[in-house]
Amino acid sequence: MTDADTNEPAIGGETVVAYLGWGALVAFAIAGVVAGAGLYGSLGAIIDVWVAPQYQPIASAGVNLAVLCVAGVGIVLALRRLQPLANAQDED
Repeated sequence: MTDADTNEPAIGGETVVAYLGWGALVAFAIAGVVAGAGLYGSLGAIIDVWVAPQYQPIASAGVNLAVLCVAGVGIVLALRRLQPLANAQDED
């Protein structure tokens, strides 16, 4: 039995790659949130021990900004990689 006999659309290789890319993006986003929460707690404890109390808010803000920047860069890179795949599907 062929795809034409069952009236089911054939899934191309690019579609599978796009779905895998989006799945990877979601998985990395979830992992990033979990790791970010753990990192936030650990770095908060380190800041409490090593940084003088009057400078702790500044150190915490700097750490949060760095984590936010890294997450933003990762998301932008992932979306740029997925964008050509999405455009190719739109043209089909």
